[in-house]
Amino acid sequence: MLRLTPLREIESVQEMLKEERIEMLLLLIQDKFGLTPETITSVAANLAQLDMNTLKSLVPQLLHIETFSALEEWLAAHQSLETA
Repeated sequence: MLRLTPLREIESVQEMLKEERIEMLLLLIQDKFGLTPETITSVAANLAQLDMNTLKSLVPQLLHIETFSALEEWLAAHQSLETA
C-alpha cells in the first residue's frame, strides 16, 4: 500500500518553512529595534539554532518584548532550554 507523506513532514520542506519563519522574524525584529546589519546577522544565527515551535512562540512574544536586550535574554533562555 502506498503511503503519502505530508509535505510538513519532509525534511527539506521543514527547512524551507524554518528559513521563511526566520526571515519573517528578522523583518519584525529589524523594524521594531532598528538594528545594524551586523547585529541582524548575529540574531539570524541565534534564531537558526531554535526549533520551529520555539520560533513560532517568539512571534507573539515580540509584541511584549520592549528592548533589544530583553530579546537577547529571551533568545539566550530558549537556546539553553534546547541544548539542555
